[in-house]
Amino acid sequence: MKGIVAYTAKFQGKSVLLTRAYSTHQDNLLANSWEQIAEFLTVDMGEAFHIVWDLKSFTDVIFSLLPAKTREELKTKPKTFYDNTKIFSVDRWLGITLTQPIKNNICERRENNFFGISHWLPPRTDLPADISEIVKHGEAVLAGLERMGIIPDKLTSPVGVFTGEFRYYDLPTIYSNEEIIDASNYCANMMRHEWRSAFKLGFFEQTYSYDMIAGYPSFIANFPNTDKCRIQFRDSYIKSDWAIVKGEIEVYADISPIVYDTGEGYINPKGKWPGYFTKEEINWLLKRGLGKFKMTDGYFIDWLSCDKPYSKPVQNLFSMRGKDDEMVNNLAKRAAQGISGKLDQDNADGSLGEFYNPILAAITRSRCRLAVAGFIYDNNLLDNVLAIQVDGCLTDKQVEVENSGRMGSWRFDGESPSLICGKGEIWKPDKKPLNISYDEIMEALRKHPNRSFYKVRDSYIDLMISASDVDRKYEGYPKTGADLLNNIYESKAATLSSP
Repeated sequence: MKGIVAYTAKFQGKSVLLTRAYSTHQDNLLANSWEQIAEFLTVDMGEAFHIVWDLKSFTDVIFSLLPAKTREELKTKPKTFYDNTKIFSVDRWLGITLTQPIKNNICERRENNFFGISHWLPPRTDLPADISEIVKHGEAVLAGLERMGIIPDKLTSPVGVFTGEFRYYDLPTIYSNEEIIDASNYCANMMRHEWRSAFKLGFFEQTYSYDMIAGYPSFIANFPNTDKCRIQFRDSYIKSDWAIVKGEIEVYADISPIVYDTGEGYINPKGKWPGYFTKEEINWLLKRGLGKFKMTDGYFIDWLSCDKPYSKPVQNLFSMRGKDDEMVNNLAKRAAQGISGKLDQDNADGSLGEFYNPILAAITRSRCRLAVAGFIYDNNLLDNVLAIQVDGCLTDKQVEVENSGRMGSWRFDGESPSLICGKGEIWKPDKKPLNISYDEIMEALRKHPNRSFYKVRDSYIDLMISASDVDRKYEGYPKTGADLLNNIYESKAATLSSP
């Protein structure tokens, strides 16, 4: 097993303090130039992974010593050159190559690649107290992968290390069947539509959490085979196994799984708007009498095989989750959930991921939204739902759920107090958005009830900014901590009208 070399980077005046730790050793550099940083970061450390806690935070610091022009290039390009270094920087991978002349035309080339480790760890993992803890986290991840029989060559993401395993399966993509490309282009308009919403804001002493066990993986495991299908393009409805259609939808309901892309985020509004929708979404809306749809055209698909090409790899990952091994359980869960991101992966350089399949991406997120909506409507929770977070919901009413443990089944995930400040800011004793724990945010609000801005370590919450980042229309909004703790703010769906 490879070793771990961890790094941290901090501002110290106009300089950057770099720290490197490996085994029991630790060294530092106070850098005043990019040349010093490149020299330090490309030292050959033998067979080892080079890791940081959070890659974006790390690059924000070290890139500060690059010229402004180079920093701007890195915002739009994955690769650039400065002086005698090549810099490769994408979401979860930083590569630095240093080329130095030795004698005559002979050059020395040194290169290291860096990966963030925080997104590999269980959700409730505390921030590292020091660089030695980053090393320990990295070693724990490698040990967990080894117990799963995985020897990674890079640490981009949990699903990334399993990509090699997926290549052993005959998985359908746009490359394996060109006939699906036109329908895929329709799906690409809505394949990332997820449902996150806060229906009520405030502090709730007693809430109930429900979610699907392995929500996305359960839909992925049951994928049809897009390599074996018949596609028909029509401007009027025909019977089919599945379809992606274009047209004008009208939603009557205040709570609906139908998503609209504002260009700045996703909302679930009422009213009319044009867009692309799956046949299953339209059928759900019509059968419940919650809206109507006028179709322009669409692609109607029949599956010609009972194959479920993703079933075996997903089931293999799911089978690992039940083991009494927290790290293995966590890695298997993250890898399985990450498959959905491989289906719609488009890269900064304009290329598409090797498993790119917008039809399957659309099926995943669409069916998940419909399942959540069905749970809310079937359990009469319309007046009791507090928030929806992709594959689950938070309510102020308890309902009976049979926890079978099966993939895709609903489970009761616990009862607890909750503080809801927005769709992405929901604090519970076991949840810590913005890396702020429930106890920390509650202490801050109670200690300074008249503030609107709260800072905890390097994270902060600004109620004024939160008020501008909403997906529904609220009857007022908390302006201070006291408002958030003492009042409940109801909401209604935003209303759209077709142009």
